[in-house]
Amino acid sequence: GLTNINLNSITSFNGDYAFAETGATTVNINNCPNIGNYMFWYSQNLANVNLNQVISIGNNAFEACDSLTSITFPNTLTSIGTYAFWDSGLTSLSLPSSVTSIGNYAFKQCFDLVTIAAIGSASIGSSSFYGCSALTTVNILNTVTFIGSYAFYGCSNLTTVNCYAEKAIFDVSDSVLSGTSASLVIHARASDATW
Repeated sequence: GLTNINLNSITSFNGDYAFAETGATTVNINNCPNIGNYMFWYSQNLANVNLNQVISIGNNAFEACDSLTSITFPNTLTSIGTYAFWDSGLTSLSLPSSVTSIGNYAFKQCFDLVTIAAIGSASIGSSSFYGCSALTTVNILNTVTFIGSYAFYGCSNLTTVNCYAEKAIFDVSDSVLSGTSASLVIHARASDATW
């Protein structure tokens, strides 16, 4: 069956469901700007994804890719769609500051996700990390300007959120940390904060 997928220098590709539910284990995407909606949906053997010059990852693109434990995002990436990695096997995550938008529920129920080394995205959608029960530490960089409601809801092992933002990026009434025992540690001047 299909084990390796190589997409190289494809400038236009309508890839919705293109490789959904395949037995592919490795995907190499080079100079293909957009990963379509549901492109690798339920590809449960997919373990290696190499992205180069990718700009956007569509909705549900890697949903339920259980074997996908890590991914390196290129500095060209600007957006991650709704439910893009929902219920995937990711164990750690570092998002480059080039990402301007993380869709709602993008990493929902990534039960094996333990650490988010850096979130540099300008906007983190509602419930983006909802139910990531193994998550213990999150580092939010100073480029983040907004965190949606319930972003870390139900992250029951989350103990520390290190925030380097210079302004208030959420209001505690938005339940961003509901269902956690996390301490918010602010590492920057936050004179106008409504934490």
